[in-house]
Amino acid sequence: MKAIRLMLSTLISFLSVITYPLVLTQKYPYHFDSGTKLAFIMVALIIIYIEFFIPLHPNNYFNGVYSLVSFLIILKNYSNQFSLYLLMLFICQLLIAFIANSFEKSRPLLCIFVIPIFSTFLLIYSLFHFASANAVVTTILINILVTMIALSKSFKEQLLASICIIFALGSLYFFHYLSIIKFFIYLAIFIASLFLTKYLKNKFLNDKYPILRILLSLINILP
Repeated sequence: MKAIRLMLSTLISFLSVITYPLVLTQKYPYHFDSGTKLAFIMVALIIIYIEFFIPLHPNNYFNGVYSLVSFLIILKNYSNQFSLYLLMLFICQLLIAFIANSFEKSRPLLCIFVIPIFSTFLLIYSLFHFASANAVVTTILINILVTMIALSKSFKEQLLASICIIFALGSLYFFHYLSIIKFFIYLAIFIASLFLTKYLKNKFLNDKYPILRILLSLINILP
């Protein structure tokens, strides 16, 4: 039963990372070649480790085996169309995942904020061969919103997080990175999520953040 639960969480988390790049494919021309396929495989390998294996408390021996298997999979699917810089980005993410496994206190920040951001960048760059300023800002914004919700536990922390987010969204609107509609939708989802968190059962909390990331990503379908 636990394995099924972990598999479901892994799938939801993977979907949360790929949603925003897929939304962008509805707006801009993209390339889906063997290099892009490899990028999706890399992201899947990272997500499988942090969502499926970290809860099982893997040791350093397992980390070594997982690294070896990952590189064999990458080698089998590698093509000249894939950038070595993206391969280096994957290696860095895998090391960050191992750090998150070893240091539990750093896990929320690394697994909810750092890894999803760079996984999304990896997919965006492989699909479009560039990353616009707007895509970078939106990716960071989505993951900041999710991370603030995850880390805000007390009422004071939630109030401070809300003030900071209002200021951040206002700044992005002022610099034309957000429309007024997106401003209010982001804000409404953020505030609603803050106060819904404490009413959800603990077993649903881990899936809540990827689902929230999916919702925030889908907002960008709007013009």
